[in-house]
Amino acid sequence: MGVILKIEPKNRVRLQFDWSRGRRMGWLSVLWILRTIAWWRDRARQRRHLAKLDDRMLRDIGLTRLDVAAECRKLPWQP
Repeated sequence: MGVILKIEPKNRVRLQFDWSRGRRMGWLSVLWILRTIAWWRDRARQRRHLAKLDDRMLRDIGLTRLDVAAECRKLPWQP
């Protein structure tokens, strides 16, 4: 993002920002942040669902209650 100085008549100087450079990167950053938050929410939802499974279902997928407890203790941004 650059700053352009515009000199107008009668000795007035006006600042004008060149947003064309930073606009695209700004939107990409916003999209990246939104996607990351969506991943975190999905991971938290999956862990809540995993905590609700009964022992028979956990045996079917090869997990124990200790494995589930360790996974559910993690924060959403922890893989």
